[in-house]
Amino acid sequence: MNLKRYNKLVLGGAQLGFNYVPHRSNLYKKNNEIKKIFNLGKKYGINKIDTAQAYGKSETNIGLFKKKLSNNIFIVTKLNLKNYNKFNIDLEEYVMNQVSLSLKKLKSKSIDVLMIHQFSDLKKYGINLIFILKKLVKLGFIKEIGISVYSPKELKYSLRFSEIKNIQIPFNIVDTRWLNNALVSIIKKRRIKIFARSLFLKGLLLNQSHVDFKGKKIYKKINNKLNEYIKKFYRDNRIDICLSFANSFNWIKYLVVGFNSKEEFEEILNNFNKPQFKKSEIDLISRDMKKIIDNEKILMPNLWKN
Repeated sequence: MNLKRYNKLVLGGAQLGFNYVPHRSNLYKKNNEIKKIFNLGKKYGINKIDTAQAYGKSETNIGLFKKKLSNNIFIVTKLNLKNYNKFNIDLEEYVMNQVSLSLKKLKSKSIDVLMIHQFSDLKKYGINLIFILKKLVKLGFIKEIGISVYSPKELKYSLRFSEIKNIQIPFNIVDTRWLNNALVSIIKKRRIKIFARSLFLKGLLLNQSHVDFKGKKIYKKINNKLNEYIKKFYRDNRIDICLSFANSFNWIKYLVVGFNSKEEFEEILNNFNKPQFKKSEIDLISRDMKKIIDNEKILMPNLWKN
């Protein structure tokens, strides 16, 4: 087994902190299951994990079990400024306290990539926040700065700050917003490390039983198209087409994968590194999705219940 093929995979840590998807797996409460998942990741040479301060017990669980995954673990976590205004302290002190708390939970001396979790925080605090994060880099508490965004517009704005070297985006087979040559050119030129999340759109592309908003009819059309692609492109299943599509773009550095059990993680591993999509196939899929999706809300799980 060529373990280098799996270097692109990053374990999604949201489900290690709370019930991230609509059905309740309670993975974050199952220590033995977490150990099995981390042991399986280690077997495949996977040493990267993505988490956030806002992900419940995720940082704590990673700190407890990280050695099961790797002796040289690469940790991405995200800075949460949601409660900053509740404290009568300046921004620098608050950020320092938050990072110290993350380091304590993660049982780490430093964080490989600290991302700004909400784009609105970058807009609000701007260069002042970047200056504080640069200070943390100099002090050795974090190694690189990043941000999590929801749209190409937010990504372009984030690129104003040269200190931001890592950007996490929602990317999947139905989301054509990122397939923009000018945007990709900037990403490559700036050597930005792109982390693609939401490869299965919060599980919706694998199982649509929990669709509960006005886009239900649209997802039925998407469902039919995905079934069509499996036959047309000789693919094995939904996981295959979702992973292989995301893995077809060389400007994406890492793929963040979520799952609710060791069995689901095994399915992902078994379906990873299958043949990439051809350009003609990507173009066809892109045209199909542009016809089907007429509202960005369909692509953003955080807006589904609004």
